[in-house]
Amino acid sequence: MLFYFVRMCLKKKLLSGTTLIIFFFSLSCFQTNKKSFALIDSITINSFPSASAVEFHNNKFYVFGDDAAYLLVLDTNFNIVEKIYFKDSIAERLSPEEKPDIESTSINKEGGRSYLYAFGSHSSGNRKKILRFPLDSLQNFTVLPHSISENPLLKVLNIEGAAFVNGELLLANRANNSFRTNYIFIENIENTSRTSSIPQIMEIQFPESKNITGISGLFYFEEKDILFFTASQEETTDPLVDGPIGNSFLGWIYNFSKNRNVKLKPDNLIDLLHADSQFKGSKIESVTVQQYKDNHLHLILVADNDDGKSILYKVNVDVSR
Repeated sequence: MLFYFVRMCLKKKLLSGTTLIIFFFSLSCFQTNKKSFALIDSITINSFPSASAVEFHNNKFYVFGDDAAYLLVLDTNFNIVEKIYFKDSIAERLSPEEKPDIESTSINKEGGRSYLYAFGSHSSGNRKKILRFPLDSLQNFTVLPHSISENPLLKVLNIEGAAFVNGELLLANRANNSFRTNYIFIENIENTSRTSSIPQIMEIQFPESKNITGISGLFYFEEKDILFFTASQEETTDPLVDGPIGNSFLGWIYNFSKNRNVKLKPDNLIDLLHADSQFKGSKIESVTVQQYKDNHLHLILVADNDDGKSILYKVNVDVSR
């Protein structure tokens, strides 16, 4: 019955000029699900390369691609609203040598205004970039003169997740088959304050597997004090080189702002391919919350499959304890 109910709530259409499957799930159709996880639907955007980061704010989605030259803005029907170019290029996909490799994004309120931050992976010189977009004037973005702090534990930088928690900026450093530890650490950046008791650096521990599971995205849900994250397996030892795609995961940690542990294990970890076969071949890169009711949340996940296309997945999760 749930399947047919969901299908009746969805509307799909094809936009001319781009292969874009659009779904719409209205608040009136928002129903709880006894399962802890359910895939609602997916959108494929052939015209936007390699989605790697997503945020939702005031009924708009803000999507970055790791080899895209612009920020893509979508409405709640997933129509393209705006493109904000931050790199002077007409290339459909930026080359590995020139791309800023934007892998993470987060929104912070400063002085009564909201700002969208976008972070390069910092895995090489051209990727050591931080962009700051005022949400009420996206064209007036700035490039911050900032570099990630040196820390002996972070032997190889590959920043793939970002989240502001109580005014502090958390960044996630992705593990690979040669640097096998995932870290989340606090980073100083202009206009942030240090108000929480989160440790300076934390190790996120995943179950052992043949291929290392690396964090690929963060999102802090303040209303429930939950840190969501995405993670994926990829056969590579080099943060500059993509490898064959393995499984992807969605997980979360409860009471995150109050957690003082320097080693953390997820409270929940969902193997997405095991949950739904439609995730096969997708490397999930980021997560954001679109809406919630009680302990049931609608999340948007974005995927970069290393083929120049982007996929957005809409899922329902139950975060009851």
